[in-house]
Amino acid sequence: MSAPTVVRDLVVAHTRTLKLPGVARTFEGLARQARDSHWPTKTICTRSSVPKRRHDTSPSSASASARRASQR
Repeated sequence: MSAPTVVRDLVVAHTRTLKLPGVARTFEGLARQARDSHWPTKTICTRSSVPKRRHDTSPSSASASARRASQR
């Protein structure tokens, strides 16, 4: 098994465990773009082609959800 195949399998396994299917679907394209554009590591870590989650879990949205639930 080649090194790129092992890396791909590890990334897919970890993203499945972390329930990040968007990352699993897009990481190869992002990695190719980073390689071709000679991005530094910091740029790779801060860029994302993964769409935002539908359900925001930030503290402010959690408190808003709690307020809506208490108003019912």
